[in-house]
Amino acid sequence: MQIKVFVDNKIYLCKALLDNGAQSSFISKSFAETLDVPKETVSCNISGIGNAYSSEKVTLNITSLYSSHSIVVACHVIDSLPIFLPPFDHIINEKNIQRIKSLNLADPTFSKGGSIEIILGA
Repeated sequence: MQIKVFVDNKIYLCKALLDNGAQSSFISKSFAETLDVPKETVSCNISGIGNAYSSEKVTLNITSLYSSHSIVVACHVIDSLPIFLPPFDHIINEKNIQRIKSLNLADPTFSKGGSIEIILGA
């Protein structure tokens, strides 16, 4: 899905993954640096994402693309999230795309692929 992240009156769009099996939320180090938000020092070994380690945590204010309701999420900063969605827009029939253009999709750029920057845990 695509989400909005609010930082100092600026809006950043990113691809996120809802992971109902994750006990915490995570953000890639590169995206956390782009946001330039204050970081809290932590010490946390993370299993399940390549046995990563987090020494920082950030707090983010996020919303969906279509709602003004926001939530505050604490995310562990890890070097990289090992999830890349490959593009597949070259195999989608243009007629089928026209059918869904009027829908509010969780990620209107779903067929373009790209890196997941945030994992939202349950």
